[in-house]
Amino acid sequence: MSLLQFIDINIAGYHHARPGPARIFGFVAARDTIEPLRNYVYKREISNYEAVSVKQNTGMARLSLTSPVRVISMVAACALMEFELYVRTEDQLDDEPKGDCLIEGCTEFTSLHASQSYIEHRRLYGYNCALDVKFAVLINAVEARIDIKVLRLGAIASGVNLKVYAKTSGFREVIRLFEGAAPKPGATRCFVVAVETRNYLDLYIEGSPGDNSVLGQKEQALRSWWKCSFGSGYHCMDEQVAELGDFGEISVKVNWKSYRKRQS
Repeated sequence: MSLLQFIDINIAGYHHARPGPARIFGFVAARDTIEPLRNYVYKREISNYEAVSVKQNTGMARLSLTSPVRVISMVAACALMEFELYVRTEDQLDDEPKGDCLIEGCTEFTSLHASQSYIEHRRLYGYNCALDVKFAVLINAVEARIDIKVLRLGAIASGVNLKVYAKTSGFREVIRLFEGAAPKPGATRCFVVAVETRNYLDLYIEGSPGDNSVLGQKEQALRSWWKCSFGSGYHCMDEQVAELGDFGEISVKVNWKSYRKRQS
């Protein structure tokens, strides 16, 4: 199958006049041709808004994409994008459905067919700002379904932060899967990354203190990282344990899944 992998979505050209970060909520979604429901790439309720820093000179702000639905199939070499984002105002209540409209619309990504995989960037324009969408089109690809389970966390007074990053099929672009406080032991986080057949998924996991403002220590002592490459398959599973030293242990399971085209 040809699969579309979302890498980054940024707000661009937004004039944020209020002090502090912009409090963003709403959704960005894509339609999957195999299961044609709304697949949320980004989704935040008004009570769970995301506070993002906006660069004054460019109006740029990076959204934290929702996992695991960042991969959709492209039987017809096209994808439908829907987006509706708002900025929560200072006096807005949680039960108020709308805020200041940031951008909304619907567009179709066409002409995505190619003989080789590639990375593309497209800008979607709105009244108050634009959306910069970076994605990979992967030809003859399968899904890597990644399960990250915390086995043990170190006794760090400030807590443990985790970063989970991926690269796919030899491309240099980093796919940020998770950034934040580590889940509790026993908790599992699931992600999906598209990978070419006969190619590799590179997975990177980093542990660091919850409060990085530790004085008198070298930077190398403030983190521990693990990296592994997984060869793609059609229907199989790979399993590893990420040893993060004093920060803990993480179970990593990669289940490979391929799709077959529906019969007309």
